Amino acid sequence: MKFRFIYILLLSFAVQVGAQSGTNQWISYSQKYFKFPVTANGIYKITYNTLLNAGISVGVGGINPKSIQVFGRGEEQYIYVNGEEDDDFFDPSDYVLVYAQKNDGYFDAAMFKDPSNNPNPYYSIAIDTSYYFFTYNSLSSGNKRMNLDTDQGYTGYTASAYFNFETVQSFSDQYGPGKTTAIETYKPSYSAGEGWVGPTLFFDDNKSYSFSTPNYYASGGNGIIETTIVGLTNDGYHDPDHQLTISINDIVKKDTTYEGHEFLKFSFSLPSNEWASTSVIKFKSGGDQSFTSADRSAVGYIKVKYPHTFDFGNATAMEMEVLNGNTDKAFLVISNFNDQGGSTPWLFDLTGHYIRRVNKNANIFN
Repeated sequence: MKFRFIYILLLSFAVQVGAQSGTNQWISYSQKYFKFPVTANGIYKITYNTLLNAGISVGVGGINPKSIQVFGRGEEQYIYVNGEEDDDFFDPSDYVLVYAQKNDGYFDAAMFKDPSNNPNPYYSIAIDTSYYFFTYNSLSSGNKRMNLDTDQGYTGYTASAYFNFETVQSFSDQYGPGKTTAIETYKPSYSAGEGWVGPTLFFDDNKSYSFSTPNYYASGGNGIIETTIVGLTNDGYHDPDHQLTISINDIVKKDTTYEGHEFLKFSFSLPSNEWASTSVIKFKSGGDQSFTSADRSAVGYIKVKYPHTFDFGNATAMEMEVLNGNTDKAFLVISNFNDQGGSTPWLFDLTGHYIRRVNKNANIFN
C-alpha cells in the first residue's frame, strides 16, 4: 500500500465573500460560499476569528461545525474540524484545517484532446492562483472529514528508511503555440506542445539546468528524471529539422531527431552512482550542419523523483510518498525538521485521509 503524507506548519488566511456563477455541479444554490485565494500548496487554517470577521455566525446559536464543507478544484475536500465533537457550536478554540493547492495545469488538461499533451502541466496557461470555497449545509453528518489518528502502537514496527521525494523545475519564459496546420497556421484547438515553456534553445546551442538531491538514500532504488521538449519552428526544407541530445552529469541519455512543432516527453531512470550532490541535465540542439540553422526548441519542465532519507535538512514543510509494504501503517522517525520555535507539527495522510499530531523528542519527530 502506498501513502502520501504532507508534514507542514499551519497557514492562516482571510475569507472573502464570493458570488457564485456557472453550472458547476458541486454548487448548492441554497448555501452561501466564502472564497479564499490559494497561491501555494499547503495546510490552511480557518479560525473562529476568521469566520467572525467574514460575517459568519459563530458561537452559541451559530453554525454547527459538523455542517462545514470546503470545496476546491470542483470537489469537496477532506477537512479536519477541531472541536466538532464537543458540541454543536463553533467555539473560539475551534478551527478547520484543509490541504489546498495552487492552480497548475490540471484544469488546462481538459482543453486538450489528449490531456498528456500539455508540455508543462505544472504551470497554468491562465493564472497560478486557485480559489477554494468555505460553506456549510444543514447536515450534521456525511460531510468529508480527515480522521484524527491517535494510534501509538508501533511495537514491532521498523522505522521506514526512506520516502520518495519529488521536485519540479517549471518554466514559463514563453508560450509554445503548439502544432500548425498544413499551411503553417496555428490550430484553433489546443494541440500537442501548446503551453508555457522555457527559454529558446537555438541551433548549435545548449542549456544546462542544475538540481540538488540532498539526503539521497542510495539503497532505495533508482531515481527518475522526467522532462519535455517542444519544437518552436518548422523548416519546410528539412525533415526532420530538429536534432537534440540530452545528457545528465555528462552521460548521454538521449540523442534523437524530430520534426516541426512536435512535443516529446522523456523519462530516465538513474542508479545511485549516477547522481551527484548537485546534478546537471544538459539539452544540446543541432550542431550537425546537415540540419537547419532555423532549429528552435524549448524545455517545458524537469521533474526529479528520488529516494530521500528522513533527515529533513531544517525544512519547515515536506511532502512525501511513503511506501509501507503490506502493512496498514508506517513508523516514521524524522530528524532535523524546523518546527519554528516549538509549534506543534501535523502529519497529513492525503490518500487515507488521516491527520495526527507528531511527537517530539529533542530534534526527533515520530
